[in-house]
Amino acid sequence: MAGGKRPERVGTKNRWSIHHLYSGKFPHLSQEDTLHAAYDGNHMTHSAGLIAVHPVLDAMLDEYPFMSWMLRGYAFRKFGYDPDGVFGSGGAERPGDSRGYRGEIGIMHSELCRLITEAELGPTFRMWTGNDEAGHRSHHAVIPPDASCHIALSWRESQRSAPRFVGNFRLDLGGLLEHGYIRWENRPENMVRLRFFHPEDDGIYIQANLSGPRLPVGSF
Repeated sequence: MAGGKRPERVGTKNRWSIHHLYSGKFPHLSQEDTLHAAYDGNHMTHSAGLIAVHPVLDAMLDEYPFMSWMLRGYAFRKFGYDPDGVFGSGGAERPGDSRGYRGEIGIMHSELCRLITEAELGPTFRMWTGNDEAGHRSHHAVIPPDASCHIALSWRESQRSAPRFVGNFRLDLGGLLEHGYIRWENRPENMVRLRFFHPEDDGIYIQANLSGPRLPVGSF
């Protein structure tokens, strides 16, 4: 990739190609389709999904799925860009057109729970690791109802297993309270209980209790 520049080519006045990482080709094995950024106003000029590449690599990206997915993974690690919701930013049980950055009501990038990059984490972010075995498939804590809460979330099957990264999140605790995804805690007063839950499926959810609504935030 060009590192923000478009180098000149030999034998032509054209420069390196600009390529959409999500061009409607090569959906993930778990999905029937994939984003076509050129036909989506939220993504057509999104810099996280555009790369300048040598024309040989540009041609390979149109022919070989593994090349496209390698660079899509790179975009997720560097920018948190995951419009198809397959790299740990979730994608299940979302209303409407809601894959990652795609659409205004996608869970990962709504104002309730926004997937962010490591560089966007605030200086007082919380680092949480859920544990299916020790935590009865949930991880929760009582925290102040700050206007914005940053959490780096990982998950593991047991104390002996290695944790897997789920995502970095900016949470709107007030909005989560309003929609019933978290609840007030009686003791101590003026605190909220934030609970992440991993049921028998592959999803990670914010859910106040088993009978309440749940908000998908990632997968494990």
